[in-house]
Amino acid sequence: MKYILTACILISNLLSLESGYYIYKFSIDKNNNISIEDSNYINQKLKESKVKKHIHNPLSYQIKNEENSILKEGYIQNPKIIYFEDLLIDKPIKHSTLLDSAYFVLKIPAYKDLDYVEFYKSKEKSDTHKIKLPKNNHTRIREVFPVSDILINGSNNSRVNIVFLGDGYKQNQMDSYISDVEDVVDELFNTIPYSNYKNYFNVYAVEVPSDDSGSDHPGSAPDCGGY
Repeated sequence: MKYILTACILISNLLSLESGYYIYKFSIDKNNNISIEDSNYINQKLKESKVKKHIHNPLSYQIKNEENSILKEGYIQNPKIIYFEDLLIDKPIKHSTLLDSAYFVLKIPAYKDLDYVEFYKSKEKSDTHKIKLPKNNHTRIREVFPVSDILINGSNNSRVNIVFLGDGYKQNQMDSYISDVEDVVDELFNTIPYSNYKNYFNVYAVEVPSDDSGSDHPGSAPDCGGY
């Protein structure tokens, strides 16, 4: 048993640089070209869900090394497709809309020989995009911000968790930010069907201060819906 345990530890050390992981941010444009935008190293163990989800129109990926060996593979929901449901009518109808462009992230363990990622849309691996993954600066430190409990009904593992990230609130406006979040949450859970399921939700607000007060384009951005 001692020898088996030692072998497992050695294999683990060969595959992974350390206990941390990378966060890679990608963009996908109107022509479905994928580019890497940013990356960061997180010095803690990556927690991965073991739940298998059925995803329509998946975007599959493979993480490989220089020898073209697969280190990790998986799939994500196509980031350009948004699914939504109109709950304000008697018989809710599911809809989808296609965005011109979008952003998405991948969390990847810090494999020692990590080299590139390949994206493809089908089992035949047509329309493949190969992207070199940059060497990350492990000295970057992730900032940690205070989190306020807005609504708590149980353990996060047994509830639907909503997290607010503010924008346009300076450090001295955090009280106004929390007040605005509370107003939104009150309005949400006073609306059917959410009012019927309020006890199934937890709500948190991350207090991330902005350099400037207010939004840069109030009501004028194409994704704001005129609000």
